[in-house]
Amino acid sequence: MTAQIDVTEVQRLIGALSADNKSTVAAQVGRLMNSSGLSPKELRVALELVDQLIADSVATVRQSLAEHIAESPMLPRPMIERLIADVDAVALPIVRLSSLLDDTVLLEQLERGEDYQVAVAGRESVSAVVSERIVSVGSEQAVGTLVRNTGADLRAGALDRAIDRFPESTDVMGAVAARPGLPLETAERLVSLVVSEECIRSVSDMMMDALVKRSDLPPILAEDIFVHGMERSVASVIKDSGDVSEVQELAARMKSQDRLTTSLMLRVLAGGDHQFFIAGMTALTGWPEQRVNGAMDGAGLDGFRRLYEASGLEPMMFHAFRVSRDEIASARKRREGMDEPTFIRRVIARISDEYSNISPTGLEEVLARLRRRADGSGGGSRARA
Repeated sequence: MTAQIDVTEVQRLIGALSADNKSTVAAQVGRLMNSSGLSPKELRVALELVDQLIADSVATVRQSLAEHIAESPMLPRPMIERLIADVDAVALPIVRLSSLLDDTVLLEQLERGEDYQVAVAGRESVSAVVSERIVSVGSEQAVGTLVRNTGADLRAGALDRAIDRFPESTDVMGAVAARPGLPLETAERLVSLVVSEECIRSVSDMMMDALVKRSDLPPILAEDIFVHGMERSVASVIKDSGDVSEVQELAARMKSQDRLTTSLMLRVLAGGDHQFFIAGMTALTGWPEQRVNGAMDGAGLDGFRRLYEASGLEPMMFHAFRVSRDEIASARKRREGMDEPTFIRRVIARISDEYSNISPTGLEEVLARLRRRADGSGGGSRARA
């Protein structure tokens, strides 16, 4: 329906500009300016009212006008400039919602403090230029708001800058992890940060959860995240309580999410994480833990093969698991306190020999990640065999 303003209506609105009614009238005028059917005459009269209200001495009147007129595409630039130059309560709705502000104006607003940075960051559309500036100078809240805004044009470099500036912020890091279209190289960075000593203490599990739930990451990267999360969880359990039931609960939870994959389980075993491997195989097979332990430690090759077949893991990878299991058994017999990097390198060498003529799908990825783990572990840790 076309909005109508006749002379009588104009006079009524102008006459209502009393102290009690000004805010109400300002809201009415603001809504009117968002109408699509105004005639040139009606628009002219409406703009005259806006001009009067912008000049009103009562801030709440101007605020009411700004809140209702912010999205209007019909405001002349001089009026926009007057509104954004006003007090915060008047300017912020315009900065946050007006489509008439160009990048030059928006960049100027960033210098006015955090509230303005957040307002710009939350706009329906934020250009790459403005996004880069917010990431470079904005507060933690502003950067988090920007990264969560799917209408913001954020390139990989800007996301990396956000990570560099706020590596301990659960808000920013969680927003980056959940960002649609997250570049693979940025996701890789997040994974490495999750396991850094600095971030383990400060970044909450919501960041890891957000990464894990993404459907656009390669499976092997999702496994990286789970392996790191598992290692953190298991280490915490052993350190704090020694309650292996928590390790079993973790394995059961991962099984319910279809995350106990062949490559993950091989990396667990080849990394010497015997306790979690037992919990994982118990979850996969449904066997009692005692039976899994027997097949793993006490039975011969046939017993271990039956355990493996019952788990549903990929048949072509059985020999890689057998090699890892044999190395664990050998280390126990020797009673050697072999450090983790050395243990992993021995396992890798034996697996490579075992598959010298054939390379099952995924094996090279597993070995590559095990090599990186061995190279990054240092010399002091012991294999959990």
